[in-house]
Amino acid sequence: MPFIAAAGLCAVNWVYGLIVLPESLPVERRLTAFNWRRANPVASLELLRSHAELLPLAGVNFLFQLSQQVLPNIFVLYTTMRYHWPLRFLGVTFFITGALGILVQAFVVGPVVKRVGERGSVLLGAAMGATGFLIYALAPEGRYYFIGMPFFSLIGLMQPGLQGLMTQRVSQNEQGRLQGANQSTAA
Repeated sequence: MPFIAAAGLCAVNWVYGLIVLPESLPVERRLTAFNWRRANPVASLELLRSHAELLPLAGVNFLFQLSQQVLPNIFVLYTTMRYHWPLRFLGVTFFITGALGILVQAFVVGPVVKRVGERGSVLLGAAMGATGFLIYALAPEGRYYFIGMPFFSLIGLMQPGLQGLMTQRVSQNEQGRLQGANQSTAA
């Protein structure tokens, strides 16, 4: 059932993008010819090398994405082994984690970026993520794990801050390539 629901949501997103979302790039700024040589993940990374100030930010993005992929990949094994959590409880924990992430994106990111800027958002998000991971690692019992969840959810400040910093460093016509390069480092 979760896979069917996910497929349905993806289909709704596809239809919405196809029918409702307008093309954001004006006609005069679009490429006249498509270049297949640049349409691959490795070629998109060339953009990062061509702008020296992007490479360190891309490194931070890579490490952030790595940490974000490690947690869900080991979470079930770790919590089952250490805390003996049953699968149903793991589902509830995933739900709470997702809900906290949505709340951070909806209500925290904007005000924090407005107050401390993109760089401050990245630093705060990294500090809170590290705090959450540390609490997770040191939690002697499963109930203490939940103390780390609000801290860890603030790691959601990192990605918008990184995106903001990176997009400011490339021209308007390089924004798509930058997004491709970011997706490449994430993959």
